[in-house]
This record gives sequence, C-alpha cells and structure tokens, in this order.
Amino acid sequence: MNVNDQDNTDYYAIGPYLSTIRGLDLPTTAEHRQYIINQLLIAIKDYYVHLPIKRAAFTIDPVQELTLLLNKQDSDYEGLSFFQQLLSIINRLRDRHTVITLPLPWKNLVAYIPILIEHYMDGASPKYIISKKLYGYKNDALEPGTTLTHWNGVPIDSYLARNLASTSQGSNIFAAKELALANLTIRPLAYSIPPDEDWVTLSCITPSGKPQTWVFPWKYFAQPIQTDTSNQSTKGQAHALTNGLDSRMLHVNKCKRNFFQRKDSPLKKADLYQDLTPVDDYLLYGTLTTASGKVGYLRFYSFEVGNLSAFIRKIVSVLKQLPQDRLIVDIRGNPGGLIPAGESLAQLLCQHPISTSPVAFRNTSSTAKLGKLNGFTLWERSLDLANVTGEVFSQHFSLTDVASLTDYRYPGKTALIIDALCYSTCDFLSADFKDNKIGPIVGTSGRTGAGGANVWPFDTLVQFAMQAGDSRLAPLPFGMGLNIAMRRSIRTEQSAGLPVEDLGVEPDYIHHLTYDDLLYRNVDLLNFTADLLKQSSP
Repeated sequence: MNVNDQDNTDYYAIGPYLSTIRGLDLPTTAEHRQYIINQLLIAIKDYYVHLPIKRAAFTIDPVQELTLLLNKQDSDYEGLSFFQQLLSIINRLRDRHTVITLPLPWKNLVAYIPILIEHYMDGASPKYIISKKLYGYKNDALEPGTTLTHWNGVPIDSYLARNLASTSQGSNIFAAKELALANLTIRPLAYSIPPDEDWVTLSCITPSGKPQTWVFPWKYFAQPIQTDTSNQSTKGQAHALTNGLDSRMLHVNKCKRNFFQRKDSPLKKADLYQDLTPVDDYLLYGTLTTASGKVGYLRFYSFEVGNLSAFIRKIVSVLKQLPQDRLIVDIRGNPGGLIPAGESLAQLLCQHPISTSPVAFRNTSSTAKLGKLNGFTLWERSLDLANVTGEVFSQHFSLTDVASLTDYRYPGKTALIIDALCYSTCDFLSADFKDNKIGPIVGTSGRTGAGGANVWPFDTLVQFAMQAGDSRLAPLPFGMGLNIAMRRSIRTEQSAGLPVEDLGVEPDYIHHLTYDDLLYRNVDLLNFTADLLKQSSP
C-alpha cells in the first residue's frame, strides 16, 4: 500500500481479503521447534532483566512454560499453532519490549478494516467514535463522529476489556485497554495471530442519532516491518544499546499516519493548529493560538532518531523559534526510541542539572560475562559481587550524559502531556520530568505505559554473548525476530529506587479527552494545558 494526499484510489475496495490467506502455514520440524525454544529459554532465563518481577507480579513462569513446550511431541504444535503458542507465553509477560516477531509470510502483513476508532469520556462513561477513515475510502455515508456501540454484537467497552486487553501486553489497566483500542482496527500479523472472524459487524449511531449497521471484511496489505530509515548508517550496536521502543506500536502508528485521514470540520475549531511544521516522522512543532494566548508546541510521535547530536541540534533550533514563556510537549501515543534523545530533551527544558533514570542488568552468571566487555565496565564490579551481595540487580548507571549538552536551556514554563500509550523512552522522559520537577504533567490516562527498560534486538544479544564467551545463542530461523529487555530503569530524587516497569509515571492533572478533542485535533486538551501554564506563570 502506498498512499499520498493526491491518491484517490479506494485501497479498501481493491484490497485482498484476509480470509484468502488463512490457509498459509510454515511447516516446522521437531528440530526447528526445539532450536527456537532453546534460544528463547536461554534469553529469558539468563538475560531477561524483568524475569523475577514478572514471576511475582503476574504469577507466571515463562521458563517452565517454555520447558514444557520443549518436551511436547504433539503435532498440534506444528506450523502456525506452534508460533501462536510462543506468542501466548511471551505476551503473558505484559512487556512490550520483549516481543517475538513471527516469520514470513505473516511478518510483513497487516490486517485492517478502513476506519480508526477512538474514545472520549461522556461524564463517567467512555464513548467510542469513528474518528478517521482510510485515504480514498469511498463511503460518504459513514461519517467521522459516528458512535460505535457494539463490535460483533458485544458492547464495545466489554469487547475491549474482556477480549482484547488480556492479549495487549499492557502492564497496567490503563495501558491494557488503550493498547486494545489502538490495535482494534490495525493488527500487524508479525506480533499477533489473525483475527478469528472474517468480517466485523459494527452497530453505530450517527451524529444525527440514526442507528446504523456496517459490515467490514478484514483485509490485509504488505508493509515490511522497519524502524526509521533516516541516518540508517549511523545505527547499529551503539543505537541498540541505548534504545527503548515498543516496535509493534511504532509499526501501528506509521500505518495510521500514512494511510488514514481526519476530515476536519468547517467550524474552524482547529485554528490553533495553523502553521505547524513537521520534522521527518518524529516531530510536529510550532506556535498554538489558544484561548489563553500563544504557546509553543512540540508533538513527538517517536524518539526513533538515527543521530543523537543532530537531534539535539534540531530541537535547540526549534525551541529558539517558539514563544519563550510557555511550552507544551506532547508525547501521547509515542512508542519511544533512543533513550538519550528523550532524556536530553528533559535537560533542555530545565534550567538546573537533572538526574536521569539509571539502568541495571539482572545479576546472572551470563550477564556477569557481559560486564567485562567494553561499554559495560561500569556494571562489572557489582555483577562480579552478586554471589557475595545476593542482589538481584547490578548497580544502576545512566545511559545519558546530559552534562555534555549545549548551554541552551528553554527559559519558560513547560508542561508535558502523556497517556498510557507513552512507552519506554517516554517513560524515561516522564520520570525525569517529574522527579526533577521540570513542570506539570497532564495525562489523558492515569499513567504512562510503564516500559522501564533498555531493549536489545536478539541479534545484538547474540553478538555480545559470543564476545563474552557464551556460544549457546545463535540467530533465529525463518526470519523470526525477538526483542528482549536487558537493563531495567529506576526513578531518581524523591522516587529514587522505584522501578518504572509495570508502574509507569502518574500525571499531576487528568484531562479526559472530549468529543471535540477527537474531531478537532485536541482543542480542549491543548486549551486546558495552556491555561494551566498561564496560571502557574509568575
């Protein structure tokens, strides 16, 4: 699928049906299955940083589950059913860092229906509306703003909470439901099994109050999984060692931005968004004209940038162009990226030196060997002393050197906007923002997504393990992928020592999204935050 503003093709009408590929499979031998399970067992048992916490918090034991699966000879676990079983075990970790990507043919396929659904609060009750349609989708009778009441005959709120939230990998109740909604109509098949149904029946009420029923067949398109390709030559091991990313959400977000459009109302409620400037795929910035006056605005869609120094230079340049008294930094829906990018941003917004969230390995005999490699020597002493101290984790050290940043600091007041889809690098940024008292945090959810770790691709772990003398790990077959949380983060200052994983960061103020927020580009949320900054200004 390749969509742009001038393309009027109805891609949904011509798109292939998901039902036509349900018979696709990948036959595996017993040797294949044993090899894959053994690799996962080593990675989870000997390297996965959150294993003790996940066992305690969710009463699960992925090591035992993988061991039992290793010993199964049942033919029911061949092909796709085998990979579905692996997904089930890994998904129960509720860790969006630690994920499997399935092999071809599913790896590059995305199942979808041609609408996006978002929710707002009507008093104490959530309401779900169709907010966007696929570019070129030829159905004028389906209006943005239409309220969705049922999904396949199930009340939509119950469907999200009971059917999808349990498989969403959300580590807290806020993240679980928000992830279920975010993946409701766009489902990358690299990370999840195909929907059970071949079509979806939606019961709706139009903005004028008329009941409607729509039937949408699930269709699919090929969209290879990839992260940001800008400055790709600068990426590699060094990038992986400081990365914090929900790769599945990054993929979903790119599909939404590239293929879906919002039909703005002629009521001009979105005028505060005039003259905003995009920067690649990661930033939108400019000056908002709010009910409380002009305010600078940065909307970060991700921190998946190729070059940290270039990122910092660009942000400094952007900040100097904005109003210097008030600034809104909006990271809702941001799946993360380069951890030093988020933490450097926090320092640029603060006049005094900040403390950044440090990270640690889990103490095992395998990670102790990593501590002797260049790049990890800070952790070596505590890893070597694990048998004496009995500590579960090594010492914690920061991944970000904020002391070496440019002298520029934003001089005005800053507010941060978060939600439960903010993850990983955004958790680092939010924790640093709150712990260093940089400014108020406004949340449209009760906390961030709670991704407290530095995540490595499996290939990176294999390379370092081999350098450290662990020859047990080797690349996965069939083009499979695995990301694994390797170093966990903790909070600083008055929250020093508290983990971020599963807890996240709580906002100072809650603003529940409104109907106008969904259809008129966050007009109430941004006016609320701008007014909050105005009242807190000297």
